[in-house]
Amino acid sequence: MTRLRPLWAWFAVCSIALSPAAVADAAGPEDADQCYLHQEVTVERLLRRLSMDLRGYVPHYEDYALVEGKSTVPDEVIDAFLDSDGFQTSMRRYHELLLWPNPYGIPVIGNNFAIRATNLANTTVWHINSQAKWLAFRGGNGSHLCQDIPQSQLGYEMDGSPVCMPMGDDGTGPYCQEGWVEVAPYWESDPLTTIKVCAFDAQQTTVYTDSDGTHDCNNRYSSTEPSCGCGPDLRFCMQYSQSEQLWASWREQLLQLVDDYTDGSLPYTEMLTTKRAYTNGRLQFFKKYLAPQGGYFLSYNQQHTGDAPLSVDPEWLDTTWVEVTRESPHAGILTLPAYTLRFQTNRGRANRFRIAFAGQYFQPPNVETIDCELEGDDLTERCTCRKCHQVLEPLAAYFGPVAEAGSALLTDFVTEYPTLADCYGSGYDYAYCTRFYIESRDSFDPDIVRWRLAPLQWADDAHPTIAENFDAGPAGIVDWAVGSGLLHRATVTNLFKFLLKRDMNLEPSDPLSEVDLLDELAAEFEGHDNFKLLVKRIVQLPQYRRMP
Repeated sequence: MTRLRPLWAWFAVCSIALSPAAVADAAGPEDADQCYLHQEVTVERLLRRLSMDLRGYVPHYEDYALVEGKSTVPDEVIDAFLDSDGFQTSMRRYHELLLWPNPYGIPVIGNNFAIRATNLANTTVWHINSQAKWLAFRGGNGSHLCQDIPQSQLGYEMDGSPVCMPMGDDGTGPYCQEGWVEVAPYWESDPLTTIKVCAFDAQQTTVYTDSDGTHDCNNRYSSTEPSCGCGPDLRFCMQYSQSEQLWASWREQLLQLVDDYTDGSLPYTEMLTTKRAYTNGRLQFFKKYLAPQGGYFLSYNQQHTGDAPLSVDPEWLDTTWVEVTRESPHAGILTLPAYTLRFQTNRGRANRFRIAFAGQYFQPPNVETIDCELEGDDLTERCTCRKCHQVLEPLAAYFGPVAEAGSALLTDFVTEYPTLADCYGSGYDYAYCTRFYIESRDSFDPDIVRWRLAPLQWADDAHPTIAENFDAGPAGIVDWAVGSGLLHRATVTNLFKFLLKRDMNLEPSDPLSEVDLLDELAAEFEGHDNFKLLVKRIVQLPQYRRMP
């Protein structure tokens, strides 16, 4: 907890730590007997502060020459700072502090398509890190890899699968081992660079057929299919270390949109509602070839209706950003993976939005036990929870169209099944049904039981806003924040704190209250919705020129 400095300590700073000459230099000869902390800084110090806040570095010699002999920093100098690359970087940092767009550590790779290297007798061989695959490929107890010989020495079966040499019985059953082949993997920039991969794991098959029909090899159900390996160029597999490259791309994807809406060319609030987004080959490669294999214990990031179309042949190494257009319920940065994966629950997403763009925080209220339930699944009725959750649950419903613990839309999902068995009967398995659906009992008639998409569990007559907000999608929470005036006020207070390194004084009874200033700035910002203009307005306030 930060301790307030006692009043006598401030006198000590003014009268002891600084000499009278230093005070006079900071405040001017006529104010030499006053504490410099309450005075305006000199133009040189103001220039330094502006440069640090707006560009992220101290002024150059040439910058100081522009303010020599002047009483304040000219408009054209501030404008030059605002038009610099450094301003873009500073506003990225501001939004990172606001939104925490850090998806690092989010699980995106499962063993059924993770590839890693193992040292055999005389060489290093790559293989899928899945015992289910080892068992499907070679039999036995599922612990065997290939042997250290080229597959060309063993040959191939009529169907193109590798010949697997019988090796005996390991106590569980007979097993065989194939050799290795050399492959140029998709993650290597030099096409002549190859690695040795177990021949079963290196199979280039893209589809397989079973009693249910024909399926892609890169789906979560192919983990026991012996004809499916890593596909052409190993594109259906990835190394664990590649997760870091993916996380970094997601973070940069969000910041690309931040750049567009903080340079003054576009309305700031559209950053939260736009259907525009940026993508690159790496993100599209992941979504097309790798995400479909993710089990439901991983983050769910598959392609669905409403997403921007994927390239025909995306490349992992292509990191060039291109603009794409999405459809509803996408809404700006709020439906990008860096946001939805960083805040994995709808409640978490709504809470972060409420803090960042409405300036509201949840505080534990006094617990009352009148007209409420001591226990129960409905948190809006539970005594110890209801005061917060009556506000939070309707806001969380806005984010319902995006999968929790994921970034995929739920646009292709059936909203409701009469029973869990009906979900199974529609061709899905237990993992799918219990991942996305939950038992829902009617608030007025508990005998009415359905299996609904989890965000709609409490969508009934007792909670009418849940379904309404779900249908509105994330753009609906933006409409709420803008329509109430909260978004522009919150942005003013957040930016004020970022630039002045202190909160606004919003105590109405304080003679130094800045409530009127907040009203003024918020009204101006709501009128022009120009983020850069708001920054300029704040750094030209008298408060900004005072000693922090």
